[in-house]
Amino acid sequence: MDSQNIYVGDGGIERLAEILRVEAPESVFVFTGKGSFDSSSFKEKFLAVLSGYKSVFYSDFNPNPTSVDVRQAEKVFNQQKVGLVIAIGGGSVLDMAKLALFFATTKLDVEKFLVSGESLPSQKMAAMVAIPTTAGTGSESTQFATIYIDKKKYSLDREDCLAKYAIVDPTFTCDMPEVVAANTAADAFCQAVESFWSKRGTSESRKYALSAIKLLLENTAEAISGNCERAKLQVCIGSNLAGQAINISRTTACHAISYPLTSYFNIPHGKAAIFSLPAMVKYNEKSEVVKTLLSELGFSSVSDFTQQIYRVFSPLGLVFTFRELGIEGEDIRSVLENSFTKSRMDNNPLEICKEDLSQVLESLR
Repeated sequence: MDSQNIYVGDGGIERLAEILRVEAPESVFVFTGKGSFDSSSFKEKFLAVLSGYKSVFYSDFNPNPTSVDVRQAEKVFNQQKVGLVIAIGGGSVLDMAKLALFFATTKLDVEKFLVSGESLPSQKMAAMVAIPTTAGTGSESTQFATIYIDKKKYSLDREDCLAKYAIVDPTFTCDMPEVVAANTAADAFCQAVESFWSKRGTSESRKYALSAIKLLLENTAEAISGNCERAKLQVCIGSNLAGQAINISRTTACHAISYPLTSYFNIPHGKAAIFSLPAMVKYNEKSEVVKTLLSELGFSSVSDFTQQIYRVFSPLGLVFTFRELGIEGEDIRSVLENSFTKSRMDNNPLEICKEDLSQVLESLR
């Protein structure tokens, strides 16, 4: 992974001011959420830091960015002489910034490039500052961005899309509604578990993943239900570590299953990702890497681990059956048909074919 400057803890506004002084951009292009930024408690301080710079704010895109969103953003982006990009928001905002910056710089056709899987040498792009306002996606420390084309999920995955700076400050997450906090924490936890058992995992990614799993298991409930500031910081750190982990290892079957749940049934991504996690833990239980994970976490069995997942996440509104998601009948079959993403299934610790996946999904009715 390319080096990244990661700032963790309170003082994020001051860190941003330092970055602006160092980069001294001619103009700044800021990606935000549509309404979340305007209603945020940090808006005034953020604007004050930018007061001496020519700034353009952009938020005209969907929560799960599409190729249409990217093309529209490109047009606005190319009208400016951008010296620095700031993305402040949830995972979709950060992903959108990466997508718009890359395609505006390269002038490539979004759909042709992503669908063809064409390779391209590293590009020189404007520096980016990624400031997450949710604790969960880890997008501030990954080199990839999710985009939907005709309801199918694609990933832009390039080293030159890793933000130069990441500011991980729990102050920026204080406006999250509880349901969003739960969904994003679930995403981070699922990322960390999948990263640990990923075939592409390394000693470095597993170190990040294991730390993230421990932090999220120990602090998520207290951070969300207890509104504890100390726990919120730990969840933010866990989320960022999970992002660093999947940046190396990528994700596996659970994330593959999540994409049609989001695309076709509007299930929030984190809720969709963790939905199948206990079932996939059970499916993978005979793999050595899962045995290692259980040992590292101090669980004597898969059942102990999955019960702990339920104990932490069920009270926060996360569910683990299709019935609870409101999906039944043929719709379950459509999830199967649209979730067998080869790259992620091949990354699973145990081989999994479509018939195996069908049995896993059947167990979740």
